Amino acid sequence: MIKLFQSSKIYEIIRKIYLFLLIPFRDTFVYKLFMTDLGKDLWQNSLVYKLILAIRALLSKISGFLTESVTVTCVRKVFSKTTLSEVISTSKILGWFGVSGEGYSFNFFIFLLLLFLAGILPTMAVVGLVLLTLAFSFFDSDFKQNLSKTKPIFTDALIGLYLVSLVWGLFLSKDPGKLQIFLVYFVFVGLYYGVRYYISSERRLILSVSYFTLSGIFVCGYGFLQYLTGSYETTTWTDTQLFSDISGRIYSTFQNPNVFGEYLLFLIPISIAMFLISKNKFHKVVYGGCVLASLACLILTYSRGCWLGLIAGMGLFLLLLYKKTLIPLFFLAPFSIFVIPQNIINRFLSIGNLKDGSTAFRVYVWRGTVDMLKKLWPTGAGLGNYSFEVSYAPFAYMDIMAPHSHSLYFHLLSETGLFGFLVFVLLAYFILRQLFLVYKHPKSREMQILAIALVSGFVSFLIQGFFDNTFYNYRMYMLFFALLSLAASLYAVGGKEKA
Repeated sequence: MIKLFQSSKIYEIIRKIYLFLLIPFRDTFVYKLFMTDLGKDLWQNSLVYKLILAIRALLSKISGFLTESVTVTCVRKVFSKTTLSEVISTSKILGWFGVSGEGYSFNFFIFLLLLFLAGILPTMAVVGLVLLTLAFSFFDSDFKQNLSKTKPIFTDALIGLYLVSLVWGLFLSKDPGKLQIFLVYFVFVGLYYGVRYYISSERRLILSVSYFTLSGIFVCGYGFLQYLTGSYETTTWTDTQLFSDISGRIYSTFQNPNVFGEYLLFLIPISIAMFLISKNKFHKVVYGGCVLASLACLILTYSRGCWLGLIAGMGLFLLLLYKKTLIPLFFLAPFSIFVIPQNIINRFLSIGNLKDGSTAFRVYVWRGTVDMLKKLWPTGAGLGNYSFEVSYAPFAYMDIMAPHSHSLYFHLLSETGLFGFLVFVLLAYFILRQLFLVYKHPKSREMQILAIALVSGFVSFLIQGFFDNTFYNYRMYMLFFALLSLAASLYAVGGKEKA
């Protein structure tokens, strides 16, 4: 049907209108903001570039000193035993996905394990894996080599500034567990540097992304098990009077359907990318199955913010990579109401309906948070839920209390003030800009597809951030910065030399 539509005169007229509108758009400020290259000389002569080089030189010396120490030498020998290397490189599971015999080191295996288990293990186990990843990356001789070879990018400095904002949030915090909260945040954000300077090839990048995708099969499988057995929560996150036709919402391993939905916002476009990139039929079946499973699970979360995020993210994915499918899909979309279940349509149409208890609750919390931020926006209130609750209580609208602001952007302002908020906005802008530049100047079609898949995931996640605090769950916080690290690595290894 799509091919028939594409051959029609109606499609040709629409295509000409689309091209007519696109050409002037390329001269707009928005297009240039994301798609034009910074001057190479301007960047390399900047103070930020020189500061990054100085920090890297210091890290290189520390890494060199540690890698030559007796303790680290002994540890490396333990983990480089022939038997362990053979177990990893000859694993049948790795062999199924064409990565056996690659000679990867133990620390890279730990990072793959982290990506695979992050959606399954409890938070502190994930913290342990991140610490192992950082330790073995920092002590590895490859890290020192890559540190000197890899060119600095602006996000390297922004991550450092974001870490500074966390120190500021710790200083202001009134939460009794503020030190633990800070250390978890600091370790998860610091993962960026270990990944950024270790993922130094397209092969390692694709392998890392594939492990995240394969993990999604098990996470989605557990979500389906909840749905089939009825072991999900039925009333906590749904207005049962307004949505009596929704029996419950699945949340898999994340204890909350919205958090599970946020995880799926990254999993869906990345799974699609891996399906398109893979040339092996068995791999395509696996990745295709992950796409279908994750889409079904996202529907069953009944998370409206995530639905909106996915529509925007996948619309961008199609616009940039498969323009010809977008127009017929746009015309076929209205007919989908005849096949979509009524309870899903009702849920979607309820967006903005203040009769829904969930929506009304969020609006009341936002009003109270805005009143609080009128006083605290320059500095924030510090890290932790308790710091927010104490500062929010005098401003609570209709005396409705909440552990957090139900908005990522209010959350950033509440915890780290204007400085942390602006650093995050710049970080989001530059990581998207770098991915768009890979799309514009790719080394290969595979890197181009993967770049736009990550753009889709980040855009979807940031849109959901308007409706919920997407950093509330620690594991989701870690996955965001792990994927941001892979995006920075993709910019370094997946794009041609930028002018």
